[in-house]
Amino acid sequence: MHRQRFLLPALVVLTVARFLLLPQTALSELEQRVLQHAQEGHLWYEGLGPLLPWLVKVSTFVFGEGGFGVRFFAPLLMLGAGWLLWMLVRGLFDATTASWALLVFQITPVVNLAAVTMTHTSLGIALSVGVMAAVRVALHRDYQFHLHWWLLAAAFAVVFLADWRMSLISVAAVISILITSRGRRALMKWPVLPVLALALGLMLGWFLWWNGKHEWTAFEELPVNAPDSWWQKLLVVLIAFSPLLLAACGWALVKSAVPRPMTYAVSVLQAYAWPLVLLDVLCWMSFPWPYAGMSAWLAPSIALLAHVSVNYDAGPMKKVRWVRALVIALAALQSLWLMGGGLQRVLGLVW
Repeated sequence: MHRQRFLLPALVVLTVARFLLLPQTALSELEQRVLQHAQEGHLWYEGLGPLLPWLVKVSTFVFGEGGFGVRFFAPLLMLGAGWLLWMLVRGLFDATTASWALLVFQITPVVNLAAVTMTHTSLGIALSVGVMAAVRVALHRDYQFHLHWWLLAAAFAVVFLADWRMSLISVAAVISILITSRGRRALMKWPVLPVLALALGLMLGWFLWWNGKHEWTAFEELPVNAPDSWWQKLLVVLIAFSPLLLAACGWALVKSAVPRPMTYAVSVLQAYAWPLVLLDVLCWMSFPWPYAGMSAWLAPSIALLAHVSVNYDAGPMKKVRWVRALVIALAALQSLWLMGGGLQRVLGLVW
């Protein structure tokens, strides 16, 4: 994983393959609902912000209302999220850790699901990485007219437009800034707080004004058929994240929190990840398959997993490599089965 020059070509090939899969399956109930809202031209809808319908409106205007047109932006969102994650982890740790993080990210079933369908999951994963990258730029760059902080404010605004519940991503970002002395000093500089408050005020004011005139539509549940039983909910979790990979991410979140004091990079990722775990706990089963939660916690947890696994020295290195290979292989095989549509047909999930 020390060779980096093959990463971008591999991402391009993977993205092309995902594009080829877009029209292979019929639109899900959730995607049909988003397409309907894209044609209506309102702002907020039942359980849905305007960003997803806006993207679908643009893509269907160019490519038509089939599966390719509705899902056109999904592979691009995962391509951009993967590349930003690699750059972010390389800056926090090193290139080897970044390469492992990118590999695990791209073979995770929920990422591949989000790359061939257009749901909240696609936005949640992409926006989580985007906000992390914006925080990194804001804390470690200095541009004229405070453009780095305006970039972060714009990222917060876009998150709010995706779904009001996703504002927890912005909360997680602020917590990750406050967790370090460097972040606290940066946040107290002029005009950081006014810039961020302006973005929040504009979005919140617009949200309250519009929904107050339309019977608070955004707080209603999306009228789709979500799974009822607990076994179905558990099944979706295992399908989306792969059992071994899910266990590995949980292990990394706990393992990286044990050393005291935590390093700057680990503390920032920890502070960012845990509020987003709460976000999925609160809204995991709001919508039906192929929605798989907001999954915004995935990127920071994979970054921690890559860091912990690369630096793990508590056991024989050969054993560590075998375990790592097994986790990656099972997740990759599950992703292939999932993207082809076979896994959900076997399990009786409605696409």
